[in-house]
Order: sequence, then C-alpha cells, then structure tokens
Amino acid sequence: MKKFNFRLEKIKRYKEQLEQDKKRKLATQQIRCQKEKNKLASLTSKHDKYFSLYGVRKPGRININQLILSKRYIDKLSGDMKNQAKIVSSAQKNVAGAQKALLEASREKKKYEKLKKRKLQSYTEESNRLENKELDEFSSRRDKVKFGDVQHF
Repeated sequence: MKKFNFRLEKIKRYKEQLEQDKKRKLATQQIRCQKEKNKLASLTSKHDKYFSLYGVRKPGRININQLILSKRYIDKLSGDMKNQAKIVSSAQKNVAGAQKALLEASREKKKYEKLKKRKLQSYTEESNRLENKELDEFSSRRDKVKFGDVQHF
C-alpha cells in the first residue's frame, strides 16, 4: 500500500507560517506598547516630582520667574502625559488587533491539523483493514492447503 500523503500539506505549512508571522507581529506590538507605557510612567513620575517641588505654596519669599517657569513646565508635562496616554491607548488597540489576528491564524492552522489527523486516522484504519484482510486470505489458503494434504493420505 502506498504511504500516507496529505494533499493539503502545503496549505497547512502556509497557515503555520502565517501563524508564526502573527506571533512576531504581536511580540513587536507588545514591545512597542510596553515602551510607550514606560514613557508615560516616566512623564508621570517627572510631573509628580516637579509638582511636589513647585506646585505647593511654601511660606516665605517666592521667586515669580521660577514659579512661572515651573508652572509652564508642569503644564507642558501634563499635556505630554495626555498625548502619551493617547499613544498608549493606540498601542493597546494595536496589541488587541494583533492578538485577534493571531487567534484567527491559530484557528486556521488547527483546522488543517485536525483535518490531517482525521485523514491519517482513516488511512491507518484502511491500511489495517486491508492488512487484516490479506492475513485472513493467507491464513485461509494455508488452512485449505493443510486440510487438502490431510485428505490425500
């Protein structure tokens, strides 16, 4: 009997390659998202640091120029934080989209794996059935020969 040949093997390999590509894309999106989160955390800590230093009124003499500059810098940091929060949100959406694409690619690949498994199972069952049939025929011929030899004596 001929060996097992899955006709859709090339498609299955293509789907596996697509899944690997989606995994790489997801990884790069996650790395990018983490970098953007780190930038936001850095901006937040810098904002909190400057706000704790210059945002609270202290008794005594106040340098107006320094107060104005620190207020402007704190406002700039607040704006940067808002922009960075939007970038982080966008990066998280990209990660979610990449996860969804990876999930779909995995499902497609599993479809072909299951199909191959079923085909292999039916092939082995058919192979076993034919082998048993041949063994039965061989055994019945052997029995006929033995019985035939006994009857001649």
